[in-house]
Amino acid sequence: MDYNYIKNLIDRYFECETTPSEERMLRAFFSGNDVPEDLAKFKPLFDTFASESQETLSVSFKNRLLEKAGVAPVVEARPRVFSWRIALRPLYNAVAAVAIVMLVGHLAQISFGNEPTSSNEMNMAGSAVTDTIGSSTTTNLRAVGEGTQTAAIPDSLPANTSKQSNQ
Repeated sequence: MDYNYIKNLIDRYFECETTPSEERMLRAFFSGNDVPEDLAKFKPLFDTFASESQETLSVSFKNRLLEKAGVAPVVEARPRVFSWRIALRPLYNAVAAVAIVMLVGHLAQISFGNEPTSSNEMNMAGSAVTDTIGSSTTTNLRAVGEGTQTAAIPDSLPANTSKQSNQ
């Protein structure tokens, strides 16, 4: 390389007459290992500039500096991504809560010995039979429904029915 050209660039550099491309050329030259001894005294200067050019300011420092200067910081706007899974999450939580409450209620009924299906059917059947026939018949029907007694057909009609038919 032409060292006279480099010396000329250094002189122009200290007089502030170099272009940015010439300054990059000087930094590249002094970053190498083959620097002549008479130019070695400038090597630390250009090494310092090279290390300083790699340092960057943090975002928070830039924002504080812009705030002190009275300039609004640049805010990057990111588009919102719509996801059905995220939009329906409250619904999933509500369905899960209802399912848990129903499960706990069902387990409580089973643990206390009340079968929800059979007791509802028995109550409905018992109320319909009580309206039309006597309480002893209702008791017999419940016993048959529970399986503790077999159905029996009476030989005669009750007394009320025979008096009404004679009249």
